[in-house]
Amino acid sequence: MDYLKETGVEFPVDANSIRIIEKPSEFYDLILERIGSAKNRVYLSSLYIGTGQHESAIVDGISSRLEDNESLDVRILLDFHRGTRGEKDGKSSTTLLKKIADKAKIYLFHTPELRGALKSILGERNNEIVGLQHMKLYIFDNTLLISGANLSDSYFTDRQDRYVMIENSKKLVDFFCSIITAVGSHSFQLSGDGEKKLHSDCTKHPFQERVMNVVDEAKRGNNKSIEGDTVIYPLIQMGMIGIDQEYQFLKRLFASKDPSLNMTLASGYFNATDEYENLMLREGDYSLKVLMAAPDANGFAGASGLSRFIPSMYSSIAASFLAAIDKRNRKCVELVEWSRKGWSFHAKGLWCDRGHRIDTVIGSSNYGYRSFHRDLEAQVVVSTTNEDLMKRLRDERDNLLEFSSIVDGRALRRIDHHVPTLVSFFSKVLRRFF
Repeated sequence: MDYLKETGVEFPVDANSIRIIEKPSEFYDLILERIGSAKNRVYLSSLYIGTGQHESAIVDGISSRLEDNESLDVRILLDFHRGTRGEKDGKSSTTLLKKIADKAKIYLFHTPELRGALKSILGERNNEIVGLQHMKLYIFDNTLLISGANLSDSYFTDRQDRYVMIENSKKLVDFFCSIITAVGSHSFQLSGDGEKKLHSDCTKHPFQERVMNVVDEAKRGNNKSIEGDTVIYPLIQMGMIGIDQEYQFLKRLFASKDPSLNMTLASGYFNATDEYENLMLREGDYSLKVLMAAPDANGFAGASGLSRFIPSMYSSIAASFLAAIDKRNRKCVELVEWSRKGWSFHAKGLWCDRGHRIDTVIGSSNYGYRSFHRDLEAQVVVSTTNEDLMKRLRDERDNLLEFSSIVDGRALRRIDHHVPTLVSFFSKVLRRFF
C-alpha cells in the first residue's frame, strides 16, 4: 500500500457508508431510485447506454427530474464510437439521449489514437479495439456507485458484475465529478438536434494536464492526519496520455513477497500483460486465485462473425497462463472459471486478504493489455480493517466463487475450450487489443 500513500490522494470514509450490491437487478433499481431523489447532481460515466426499455426508463427518469429541478447538474460521459453505434438505424445511445441533450451535458469521448485511414479501414464495429472511454462511475449528489457494468439491459438482468456504493463522501465524489468533467472537456458534446461538436475547451488545454490538475488539487485538499479504519484511494489509468496510476500500483502488488497474503483476481476477460504475468509467477510470493469467465459465460459467447472466436481466444490465453504456472512451479496459483446457466460474467476486481486487513480494487479495468495501454479506466482501492466490512467483502468474493470450477488440463480438453489452430496462432498478436 506504500505506493497508494505516495499518490497523496486518499479519502477516509465510514465503513458503514459502503454498501456492496450483488445482483444486477439491484444495481438497476438503485440507479432509478437515486436519479429520482437527486437534488444537486447526476453524473454518469459508461461505455455506452443501451436502447431498450430499461435504458429508456433511466433517460426518462433523468428527463422527469430535470423538469422538476431545472438547476440539477446532469452530465453523461460515453465513448464516441460505442455511443453512436447504430445511429444510422435510429437505435443508439445518442438517439436516446437527444431528448435531454439541451438540458444536460452529454460528452462523447473520441480516442485521439483513431483517425484517418485507420478509422475508415476498421469500420464501425471494429474501431473500438484502438481505445475507449471505459470508466463506469455513477454519481448521485454525494454518493458514488462504482462498477464494471455498463448501462445496458443485460447488465441489469443476467450479466454478473461488481457494484459498490459509497455514500456521503463529498470529497471523493467531487474528485470523480472533476475527472468526468476533465475528460468531457476533451470530447464531443451532443445537442438536442443530434449534432456533435467538439467541446470549446478541447484545443485550449492539454488533456493530460487537465486530468492531472484534478489529481493535484485532490492532493492539496487531503488531510494528512487521517484517522479511522477505512480509506479509499482512487486510481486513474489513461495509458494513451501517460497517466498510469493503476499500473504503478499493480506492478508493486503483483510483486508482493508475503506468504500470508491471499489474493483473488477477477476478470471477465482475463488477459494479463507479459509484465504482470511475470510479476505474479516469477517475483510474487503469495496465494493467488484467478477467476475468469468460462467460454459459455464470456460476453461474446454465441456471437456471429469473427467475434464468435473470442471465447476461444480467451481459452488459448488461459492455456498459456496454466503452462506458465507449471513452468514456474507456482503451486499457490490457481485458475478457476465462472459459469451459471443463462448468465455471462463481467465482474472484475481484486481482493487482497491479509487477515487483519482487506484491500479490494473495484472499477472498470480488466487488468489486461487494453486496460493498461488503450482505454480510460477508473478504479478505487478500498482498504479496511473494519470487521463488518471485511466480512462483507469476503462474502462478496465467496459468492462469486460459488459458481466457479477449476481450470486445468482436463478442463481445457473439453469441447467448449477447443481452440482452432488459427485462433491459437492469431491470439498471440490480437491479445494486445483485448
